[in-house]
Amino acid sequence: MKCRLLGPMLVTVVMFCGVCQGVLVQWSSDVGGNDHFYEVVSVPSGISWYQANTSAMSAGGYLATITSAAENSFVYSILDYDMHFIGEWDWGPWLGGYQPAGSAEPYGGWRWVTGEPFTYTNWKPGNPDNAGGIENYLHFLQGPQWNDIAPYGAWNSIPLEGYIVEYIPEPATLLFLGLGGLSVLRRRV
Repeated sequence: MKCRLLGPMLVTVVMFCGVCQGVLVQWSSDVGGNDHFYEVVSVPSGISWYQANTSAMSAGGYLATITSAAENSFVYSILDYDMHFIGEWDWGPWLGGYQPAGSAEPYGGWRWVTGEPFTYTNWKPGNPDNAGGIENYLHFLQGPQWNDIAPYGAWNSIPLEGYIVEYIPEPATLLFLGLGGLSVLRRRV
């Protein structure tokens, strides 16, 4: 197992060659994290929120849910800006937030795919704005701030090119990792 310093946080990096498109990075409880693993998945051809959500669940995780400023900083820190932000407005990857149909616009009813409380937010000033009446899905925009966007991408047809998956390791996996081993964290090929 290799550890490296990423910003001010110590994280565990685990790579599964041939199994995933990215590197799993753990936000360790030793530095105030939740011991979850995060994976940034790049899709250069573009991907909708629905496709990203289905892919994340098929991999044994879910689209990342961000419930604190510390988690937002950590998740943002694992992104490669040049690779994961696109277009004139720097559209970033999908997150696991959405606004169900019929919610009061633009702030009402936002939810995480896991059902966790949607209490922490980091909206870019002026957002959410529900532009065009169809922006009900969450992604990073121009850095660690959030934006609401249509499920198929930007209003000018720029599809988002990635998403962030969050995995909760099972207790046996944490024990195995703590002993220096590697596991596949409920991942299915």
